[in-house]
Amino acid sequence: MLELVAAARTIRRIVQQLRQRPFVRDFTVMASGTALAQGVSLIAAPIVSRIYDPAAIGVFGAFVSLVTVMTSTSTLRFNEALMLPREERDAAILLSLSLASVGVISALTLCVALGMGDLLDSLIGSTGLAWALILPLAVLVSGCYLSFTGWAARQKRFAQISGSQIG
Repeated sequence: MLELVAAARTIRRIVQQLRQRPFVRDFTVMASGTALAQGVSLIAAPIVSRIYDPAAIGVFGAFVSLVTVMTSTSTLRFNEALMLPREERDAAILLSLSLASVGVISALTLCVALGMGDLLDSLIGSTGLAWALILPLAVLVSGCYLSFTGWAARQKRFAQISGSQIG
């Protein structure tokens, strides 16, 4: 029994020491924000499924998949490199490159979507929607979000990143 009490005290001491480390604190903030955001999605799913019919949810899922793929390439992964430079000036240049590439790829997406609206409708599985305007706007907003999230991570603003994930 004394061994269990000693082991519990040791574990408590280790946990308290870990809580004081900045990396563990930052990791906990990011992980809890991500988990809470997933929980909000999970709680909202039954409500959304009652409001919208399954076909609309399927179209939305296809649209989100397309936007996700396009967004991951829209920054040309400059957002991932924001943590690397030692100098803030170099990181600011990378942020500018990331935002510029998002703008260019969003503009290219607009041109392609305007020219291939029927094909896009058949890929998404819906007709009559203004995909030519919605898709480039979604890529632009999502790409900027990725870029600014990388910048916020560089600035160690993990609470703000977690809050934005929940929002």
